[in-house]
Amino acid sequence: MMMSKVFLEEDTLSADWRFKENIDAKQALIEARALQTEVLEMCRELSTDRLDQERSLAAEISFKLAKYLEERDGNLNDAVVAYNDCLARKEDHKEAIFALARLF
Repeated sequence: MMMSKVFLEEDTLSADWRFKENIDAKQALIEARALQTEVLEMCRELSTDRLDQERSLAAEISFKLAKYLEERDGNLNDAVVAYNDCLARKEDHKEAIFALARLF
């Protein structure tokens, strides 16, 4: 998550950062989502008391990826999939609900 934040903040220094793809930030978000999925699997097996926290973090990662796909990549189909993934992990994620409503 921190890597994607650093990569995206670098872009904001230039005037034309909007709708500009940043492969490094995108890859960092994809890797963060994959790692968080592994953490969720471990929590299911080992520690169920942390499962809600880890689900919330997974939802937030999916939301940030969806937002990137929508705003930077312009890939609305993949953004919808990522927003739905966010809602599958946390049903009451208001920002994802509003983003999906806006896209539809």
